[in-house]
Amino acid sequence: MVNDEIAVADEDVSILQLGISIRSELQGQPIRVMDASEKYNVNHRSLGNWAEAGCIRILDRGPKLLVLDEGEVQRAAEIFHRARQATGSYVRAGWLLKRTLAQLDIQSATT
Repeated sequence: MVNDEIAVADEDVSILQLGISIRSELQGQPIRVMDASEKYNVNHRSLGNWAEAGCIRILDRGPKLLVLDEGEVQRAAEIFHRARQATGSYVRAGWLLKRTLAQLDIQSATT
């Protein structure tokens, strides 16, 4: 923790990004959060939290409906699973996911 933020080494973030991109055939495709949870083996609450945090684009929302961009779900799930394997912790993996996606956003904004 640094200034109440989770500090993650840039090297760790770079390792997690290697070879991970949104699969073009999935980009923009709608997937319900419960279906995404089953398909990508990620807790539906985590997917919802990541979407609310801006890590995954929300395509549609209703009282009992949350539809996400499947390409972004696929990328986030892959990063999360790599991070969980590297850290052995679901919590740390979630922190790494958010930091990695933020770094990817910064990189794409500067290119």
